[in-house]
Amino acid sequence: MSLNEKIKTAKARATVNKRQLKVGLNRGRLTVLPPGYKFPSMTCHQLFHNWFIGNIKENTPAFKSLTSKDLYHVKGGKAMRAKMEGFMMRVKEIADETQASSRISWPINLSNVSVSKITELWGDIGPKLYEKYGLTNQARNSENSWRTMYNNMLEYEAKNGIASRKKRKADN
Repeated sequence: MSLNEKIKTAKARATVNKRQLKVGLNRGRLTVLPPGYKFPSMTCHQLFHNWFIGNIKENTPAFKSLTSKDLYHVKGGKAMRAKMEGFMMRVKEIADETQASSRISWPINLSNVSVSKITELWGDIGPKLYEKYGLTNQARNSENSWRTMYNNMLEYEAKNGIASRKKRKADN
């Protein structure tokens, strides 16, 4: 390889490394998630953050932006993403109930989302979420997995005769 080719290659690598999202090839398909990716264990606050911001350190996009095409190689990925969406739908309902979304707008467009906005919004919504769906040990609620809270949400809705997610979507 000549010196000019090495310089061009180095510049191209530097440009690619500056990108916020990297696309990889897995089984002949492009994907934004690395091969062997597994969704991490997360608290409710961490899921809320990853839903809108993603994880810069792990170079993963906002979970909200993932499609089934991005998850084909992630074992159980589509089902996990659907549960996350169900969790976030209930969080948005709490935001609407508490009027937190009027003070800080609910991020519909991912291009105008910032860490400080998401943190502030969670500060308004999080305590209400734990109050409505939390476990009996209030001190540990913020440490609980989002999956535990999601199961609490489903149990709460079943006990109180609240319509399922599919029924709510059909009614709207």
